[in-house]
Amino acid sequence: MFTGTAEYYDLLYSRIKDYAREAADVASLLRRLNPRGESILYVACGTSEHAKRLEAEGFAVDGIDVDRTFVQIARRKLRRGHVYAEDMADFHLGREYDAVLCLFSSIGYMRTLDRVDAALACFREHLAPGGVIVVEPWFVPGVLDPSRADEHVGEADGVRIVRRSRIELQQRLSRILFDYEIAEPGGTRHVSEVHELGLFTTSELTDAFARAGLEVTYDPQGFSGRGVYVARVASRSLQIAAYDPQWALEFKAERNRLGLVLGARALRINHCGSTAVPDLDAKPIIDIQVSVARLQPLDAYAAPLAALGYVHVPHADDAVCPFFHRPAEWPHTHHVHVVEAGGEEERRTLAFRDYLRDHADTAHEYAELKRRLAARVDASDSAARERYAEAKTEFIEGVVRRALAIGYPRTS
Repeated sequence: MFTGTAEYYDLLYSRIKDYAREAADVASLLRRLNPRGESILYVACGTSEHAKRLEAEGFAVDGIDVDRTFVQIARRKLRRGHVYAEDMADFHLGREYDAVLCLFSSIGYMRTLDRVDAALACFREHLAPGGVIVVEPWFVPGVLDPSRADEHVGEADGVRIVRRSRIELQQRLSRILFDYEIAEPGGTRHVSEVHELGLFTTSELTDAFARAGLEVTYDPQGFSGRGVYVARVASRSLQIAAYDPQWALEFKAERNRLGLVLGARALRINHCGSTAVPDLDAKPIIDIQVSVARLQPLDAYAAPLAALGYVHVPHADDAVCPFFHRPAEWPHTHHVHVVEAGGEEERRTLAFRDYLRDHADTAHEYAELKRRLAARVDASDSAARERYAEAKTEFIEGVVRRALAIGYPRTS
């Protein structure tokens, strides 16, 4: 670790990293993933250059680091947050956070998958309901070039540091050899360090998240080209997520795809369901209403929808609203409800949507009902999901009656 050079870390890395841009990218990601999130635990926070900028963005940030000199420096930078000297593979702070961050490839310092498992278990232990874990990995096997040598220079206030580095590879371990030349007013000295980081494949880390009870997605680009993992606690219960403005964009993209395959058969394509109501918590599934001149023959639109991966699900209301979803297996990302243009089903669905858009108190009441019901539903059980939908019927019918009575739908 940076045992002999921690005090010079900022001098050197301020020339290497764009902390302001990276922190802004992290803040943007967290707000998109969890708009209501406020608290962050920054694991391996180093000197808190990222953390202090996230604090300035309005987050409440605590940090941990195994290097005690880093901890002392970090404590001076955070105005409100606490920084603890802890090992990421074995820490227990007794509180939960809306986000747990482990960036700049610090997870690589775990060296073995057993230690990665221990770290991810600790991350999960400190994650609040609905929270996210963001991990920036080290390189995968076969990428690092042991013939490469690097040199970085930092200079300020009469101190000049030259750091030269090279890499040794030992099977699934990378050893970074740092040699420092530190010139200060009192003279020049040399310091050497060896940093060992494990080389893990993407599938190995994905499996490690799963062993920790986490559902994970991987972006190969990430913040700096090294990729990033975003994880949440895996749950068999039906998930109701905080409203995400991205849902409106996802609808527009899917509307374009549907328009291309359906052509003139689709007289109208509307965003419906809870994801169409700003600020309403919802299952992260884009519900779409496709209005057609006539519902029969079914294959006139079922075949084009199948080309996009949609599966028709026969049900009791097939005669008035054929239903399709994609992908074929749960969890679904999109639902399509086909209705007759100008018919009662089209009007009822849009009236319900528009009423909720205009009545925040009713939308809030609906969100609370959904959360209560969803907590008791096994999302992997299609019959349980159907019972969840049926349990909302009384509430929905009451809203639809009120909406139609005062002239809804407002739009089409």
